[in-house]
Amino acid sequence: MSHLYITDNGSILGVDGGRYVIRQKDQLIRSIPRESIESVSIFGNSTITTPCMQQLLTSGTAVCFFSSKGRYYGRLHSVTGDKIELLKQQFAVLDDPAFSVAVSAKIAAAKIHNQQVVLKRYVGRDEDWYLRELSIIRQMEKKVMNAVSAAEIMGYEGMAAKLYFRVLGEIVRPEFRFYGRNRRPPKDAFNSMLSLGYTLLLYEIMAKLETQRLSPYCGVLHTDRDGSPALCSDLMEEWRSVIVDSAVMAMVQGNEISPDDFVFDENAAGIYLSNGALRRFINKLERKLNQKNKYLDYENREYSFRQAIHLQCGKFAEAITKKDPAVYHPVRIR
Repeated sequence: MSHLYITDNGSILGVDGGRYVIRQKDQLIRSIPRESIESVSIFGNSTITTPCMQQLLTSGTAVCFFSSKGRYYGRLHSVTGDKIELLKQQFAVLDDPAFSVAVSAKIAAAKIHNQQVVLKRYVGRDEDWYLRELSIIRQMEKKVMNAVSAAEIMGYEGMAAKLYFRVLGEIVRPEFRFYGRNRRPPKDAFNSMLSLGYTLLLYEIMAKLETQRLSPYCGVLHTDRDGSPALCSDLMEEWRSVIVDSAVMAMVQGNEISPDDFVFDENAAGIYLSNGALRRFINKLERKLNQKNKYLDYENREYSFRQAIHLQCGKFAEAITKKDPAVYHPVRIR
């Protein structure tokens, strides 16, 4: 299945028989079989025809709208698959402190573990400054597993994340040097890529959760807020460094991108990818999502990261229906 990204302003997505078609100024740009499209992401000022929108809704294809800079606007959503009884069960189970803390601790610990693995791929292991930071990060992982509340878990996870990004900021190419995580808007090129990657990953997970008939807004670790997909944020934690951070580091350290590929937006007061660089970044992230791995401890075969995310969402749904946090095993990379 393909994931369609439309990044050129003025594009029109339509349907012609059994194919989706992209046109610009009455010229056909691309034609894709309908059955091969799993999701559509539209950036900037492009449109979808009404017949195409109806077809996308009928087929249950995920469609998300973003600004040209990657800010999420919203999505098309069909209600045909909603199951109120399962949603009631989700709200009840996730409101149980014992369940929530148990799952949250495992997710946060896996996130911190994965961050350490990513760092080890780029830092010389005999460097004293790195070993000091790594030792504290490891302590945070242990503390998370012994935490007794979501607030305590988030506190330790936040301390580990601060150290993790401090190390990343030290080891990237000098022209991409940054001083910790910043967002809304991103103040440097590295954070700009992280923010875009996390946004795309978040709504990738949202689409997978909806296939499980779960609400993306009721979570266990992140605070429930109107309009904030807390459960997506929860389930994204184990994947952040594995997928997005790794893709960004590969582009930066592999000289696949330069500071000239970014522009400063005066209105937003932030740094963003140029249109051409946006397409290259999306292609990089897509290749990462389609990369095969054997990180699922309950499966003895390779899956792409995208498939693994889908299976993990299914496992989380199973944990809810069984009311058993032990069913869910966050991904821990090697």
